Amino acid sequence: MRPILPPRAVTIAAGVQYATAGLALAGAVLSILIAQKLAAVLPGALAEEFPTEAQRETAVFTTRAASYGVIGLWLLCSLVFASFARFYRRGSRWARNWTWAVAGPLVLCGVCGFASAGSPKSYGENPATSERIEQALDAATPSWWSGTNAMVQALTFASYLAIIVLLATPAANAWFREARVASGEPAPVA
Repeated sequence: MRPILPPRAVTIAAGVQYATAGLALAGAVLSILIAQKLAAVLPGALAEEFPTEAQRETAVFTTRAASYGVIGLWLLCSLVFASFARFYRRGSRWARNWTWAVAGPLVLCGVCGFASAGSPKSYGENPATSERIEQALDAATPSWWSGTNAMVQALTFASYLAIIVLLATPAANAWFREARVASGEPAPVA
């Protein structure tokens, strides 16, 4: 007979997953704050690289669209992550499998993101112009942004690493296997 409550590893994984959804929501809010500040200085910073008004407007529009696309992705991730946690407690195998499918690449992206954090950026073909653009954007970026962004990324990385490990424990495996057998699906062949 299937236990009523999930094992501790699944309960902790669900709690960490809810926290990760909160981190994704925090990332969206932070991205909105920084996008507004950078959008204000972007036209002036791009004046030399894009001499005509139409070129600058296109570059600013593209940059804003990409920024708000990332913000939308943060919000979507927050909803998806919270829904995964809800289904863990029910023993849903698909939620666990999708978590692994999403968390694995996110953990790898976190490692790569930290490795490339100090690499130089390029904002155009001319290195001198690229440096001026970077200086203008850095001047408009609040002092708290780098540390806060790094902290959110590090916490998200650690959360997903913990979730992957917790959902792979023997107790979690038994919970998800029993849920499948209880629902009438065929038992796995050993």
